[in-house]
Amino acid sequence: MHLQLIPLDAENMDRLEHNALVNMESGSNESREFHHMIATVLYETRTFMETEAAEPPWISYLVMDSAKGGLIGNCSFKGNPNEAGEVEIGFVTFPHFEGQGYGIEMS
Repeated sequence: MHLQLIPLDAENMDRLEHNALVNMESGSNESREFHHMIATVLYETRTFMETEAAEPPWISYLVMDSAKGGLIGNCSFKGNPNEAGEVEIGFVTFPHFEGQGYGIEMS
């Protein structure tokens, strides 16, 4: 697997959110559903980051499989490190990519 992490900092989220909203208005049903899912992920990520005051690199990332040329999910730090320097991570694999080992690779 050749995974690429796309940081969901404010600039990238603004750009991706705009693209998702535009693409939700056109294309196939599958395309509209996919862009709706991306818009939802971005909204939830932005809300979480504001609540947790997360700072890069302790943020969320969209994950792209560069070999397949598409977004396969997202992974996140669940906030900044604690006093002991520990962080918790989470990840989501989009439905079409579940059961293919991406979760293990993301973690």
